[in-house]
Amino acid sequence: MRTLKPILFLAALIVAATSHAAGLSEQSVRELIAKMDQAARTRSIEPLAEVLSDDAVIRVTVHIERRKRVLDLTKEDYLEMVRRGWARASAYTFQRTALDITIQNPERARVTTEVLESLSVQGQSMQGRTRQEATVELRRGRPRITRLDATAAPI
Repeated sequence: MRTLKPILFLAALIVAATSHAAGLSEQSVRELIAKMDQAARTRSIEPLAEVLSDDAVIRVTVHIERRKRVLDLTKEDYLEMVRRGWARASAYTFQRTALDITIQNPERARVTTEVLESLSVQGQSMQGRTRQEATVELRRGRPRITRLDATAAPI
């Protein structure tokens, strides 16, 4: 029994060290955001769907001509909205201008960022700035966006 205790203690230390090492890091969150950016640049829904958790809570607030519209969306609703938007747009460009990552604990991070987009719809050019606040959490060992709050306005 005496030799079993040190072995169990050692096993517990290894498990704790391994689970901490497998936690979120600034690099793993940056890689997740890079996947999201690549999806936007190529207008590809599949990689975008991959970075969102299945139960993601998404709120999009749009300010247009002194009016505010708030949309609370499921992952599926959000992906469909993005898919339709990309299908109607031509000359789409996307640029992330700021990125702040705060690792809150090994399984959770907070990301604040700003995105500039320009596009043309039926010959009309538009530009917008979106401030995004996201919660990234480990889900099945992989970083996923579990909450996304986006506030967009034309510029």
